[in-house]
Amino acid sequence: MGPRRRSAFIARTVEQALDDVRRWDEIVASLGALSDAHDWDADSGEWVREQRRDDPRRTG
Repeated sequence: MGPRRRSAFIARTVEQALDDVRRWDEIVASLGALSDAHDWDADSGEWVREQRRDDPRRTG
């Protein structure tokens, strides 16, 4: 690998590492944003049936 390709490789590797750090920062910042309780926790099957009943695009 010549010096120019090596420099491009290093630059690309550093950019990817910085993108990974930014992505993790965003993930960590969003932790706790969602509630731990969900409408489907008690009975997921009933929740699905209710969603289907309430969907006007479904027939039958």
